[in-house]
Amino acid sequence: MRYSLPILFLVFSFCKKGQTPEPQLFVHAAQTSLRAEPSEKSREIATLQKGQALTDLGEVGPSETQIAVGEELFQTPWIKVQTVEDQSGWVLAWAVRPAKETKDWLLQKRLVCYFGEALASRRNTLCETFPHLKMEGQLAESWRDATALRDTFLQMLSRRPESGFQPNFNWLNDALPGFLYQRSGESGRPYLFADFAAWQQKALKTNGLQDDVFFESCFVAFSRDS
Repeated sequence: MRYSLPILFLVFSFCKKGQTPEPQLFVHAAQTSLRAEPSEKSREIATLQKGQALTDLGEVGPSETQIAVGEELFQTPWIKVQTVEDQSGWVLAWAVRPAKETKDWLLQKRLVCYFGEALASRRNTLCETFPHLKMEGQLAESWRDATALRDTFLQMLSRRPESGFQPNFNWLNDALPGFLYQRSGESGRPYLFADFAAWQQKALKTNGLQDDVFFESCFVAFSRDS
């Protein structure tokens, strides 16, 4: 036993020194700036080149920025990263790509940017369970959670300060299962309408008849929303 502790200490020390975390991101743009704060007006810490490896530190800025690339306009959140030289700062999410590509990577960053980590996590749980609902009680609970999240999202969007440009909210089409994005009439504010055709099809695949009748009635009453 008296020899085991020194051996364990040596093994631990060797493993710790030998750790080389995989870079999570790579610079995708030809060139981009690493900044002290999530803003184009912030101090530039370094210039990052295409292919440069970065570590995603998991923080997302509170607003998006619009940039022009050629004749196209893009809007993008800011994310906090660290270079292999241990410089940390903020970079446009548009300018980088994850080492392991996922189709909703940018969407996840936007959800945190606009709604925070807790609500983004609730939304992700809802999306994971939605395809596997089999009981009408589960569908009813999913409907309640989805509409509550929808209402919270829209309330938060209505309270956001002006960003200096007119944001494109088409990404909200992927925000919640069973909801469609449109700008509402006079105010022009973003809105998520329930796609009752999708909910009705889901109800037909669960047990019981109450959810079938409920969503069929909703679809008949609000067919234009779908």
